[in-house]
Amino acid sequence: MTYWQGLLLGLVQGLTEFLPISSSGHLVVAEAAIGLSTPGVVVEVALHVATLLAVVLVYAQRIWGLIRDAVGGRATAWRYIGLLALASVPAGIVGFVLADVFERAFDSLLVVGVDFVVTGLILWSTRWVIAQQGRTAPTAAGALGIGVAQAAAILPGISRSGATVAAGLWHGHCGCGGASGRASVGQWCPGGGGPVGGEFSGRVGVRRVGHPDSHSTAAPGCLPSLRTILLGDRRRHDRLGLGRVMRYDGLEPEELAIRLDAPRCLCFDRVASTLDVVHEIAEQGAPAGTVVLADEQAEGRGRHGRRWQSQRGSGILLAYLARPRVAAESGLVALRAGLAVVQSLGELGVEAGLKWPNDVVVRDRKLGGILCEARWAQGRPRWVAVGIGLNVHGRVPPEVSTSAVALDDVRAGTARLDVLQRLVPRLHAMPDAAQLDAVEQDAFRHCDWLRGRWLSSPVEGRASGVGPDGALLVETEDGLERIVGGSVATA
Repeated sequence: MTYWQGLLLGLVQGLTEFLPISSSGHLVVAEAAIGLSTPGVVVEVALHVATLLAVVLVYAQRIWGLIRDAVGGRATAWRYIGLLALASVPAGIVGFVLADVFERAFDSLLVVGVDFVVTGLILWSTRWVIAQQGRTAPTAAGALGIGVAQAAAILPGISRSGATVAAGLWHGHCGCGGASGRASVGQWCPGGGGPVGGEFSGRVGVRRVGHPDSHSTAAPGCLPSLRTILLGDRRRHDRLGLGRVMRYDGLEPEELAIRLDAPRCLCFDRVASTLDVVHEIAEQGAPAGTVVLADEQAEGRGRHGRRWQSQRGSGILLAYLARPRVAAESGLVALRAGLAVVQSLGELGVEAGLKWPNDVVVRDRKLGGILCEARWAQGRPRWVAVGIGLNVHGRVPPEVSTSAVALDDVRAGTARLDVLQRLVPRLHAMPDAAQLDAVEQDAFRHCDWLRGRWLSSPVEGRASGVGPDGALLVETEDGLERIVGGSVATA
């Protein structure tokens, strides 16, 4: 092999490696075109090892973050590593057992041509994949399916990235930076450990790519048009008030998604409202559990059209996408989200209470608020956008210092990530039921800030808790009354 032949093959590898079109198949075609004949798969392995090194360099921070979390005993990191290991098993076994078969395939242009067609059919099939509307976190079955796809892609002409992302979609994962995309990133390193006669050790990795048909009609539940929100449609971009995509407290959005065990995280330096962004991506099929975070909101809102104000970078401005299967009122979802906030703060040593219907209270002052907005169709919610705002850093403005508080005033040095890493998994675990169960009612009873207080509005009486449907119960002179909405004022 001459220098120019090596350079040409390197260009083919570099141009095709990160696209769902099989770099190994194109290398076989390129070698035949220039009349190059080499024994075995030494050239292909060498070129893939070079690409592997490039991937490790690009994703070094993310790989290090995963290792750091695993050493720190974080369960989500170990689960992710376990799934990656599971996904690498099929390629290792198949590659070892069928090493001679795969090696002979690299000498046949007919095999490569047929496999190109197979790759096209695999990508084409994702048009009809119906992704799950529920949460799309990776599962053992999904990891094994992706591993089987990776094993099949040892054949030249079958794209590893295309096959693995398609497998993720078939298992209900989102292919646009969601679970299947993250699995593809992680499998680069463990995938390289599946040997085929010692020569395929660098060949059985896969790569992260976007949805193979990012500009066409895609399966419900996926997010191929999210790029349009971020980069394309200027009118939509302006309407949502989107600023730049940013790192959140030092973490890339994808790394943050792993930390929070979320299918996707979107992080902006500024938005009009995080709730508006959630509604927009929910309409396009974003998976349940998607998280939107911002450093600043231009039009943050609370109940009854009130404005939610927060200094830039000082608080948690979060919107969470829930897709309940049961028709529950958004007020009930807000109570559950409130319980998640209180329990997360309690884990950090901060005693907080809930003031019905949506305030988080610490030391009789407001630390944050919760607002849920549902979109309904045919008598059931299509989705619920859960908005949570919490004061974390900085001083509360003097004009509200008697009624508001920041987490720094209670537990100095608490990072936003400390709260998020406890809060978001609890949001994932919120029960999907039309009423509060006994455990939830008991949890609310222990943090009910209004309980036992005398109310002057909307009725006069003493607050006595909430009912299973989330309604406020008030003991009045005429008996027990249920308040299903509105604001309350204490006497």
